[in-house]
Amino acid sequence: MHAPNFKTNVMYERATDLLFEVYCDTENLEEAQAMPLRQSALYIVRKITCAIVERNHKMKMKLLNQAKEKIVALRDESYELYEEGVIDGYMIDDFAEQLLKLINYQFGKMKKS
Repeated sequence: MHAPNFKTNVMYERATDLLFEVYCDTENLEEAQAMPLRQSALYIVRKITCAIVERNHKMKMKLLNQAKEKIVALRDESYELYEEGVIDGYMIDDFAEQLLKLINYQFGKMKKS
């Protein structure tokens, strides 16, 4: 059985970019404010990685849906902190939007097959 190399996948790259951006934007925040955002970003990377190597289409869609829900929640939380002037959430929003587009593309690709 062949497991694809998830490190060369574009979704994985964007998810790790999002994780890195969240860590950079939250390094000046208090631990209580930073940890939920960081945990959400790490959760997204884990779910996308699992979805990339998953062979079962139903499980893959479930994992991607879980990641998608968390991306939307992370984007909303970072936007609230951006409006308060606590973080610069522009890049987080950009990476989140790219990830959502890639996940939707993956859904379309799976429906065709």
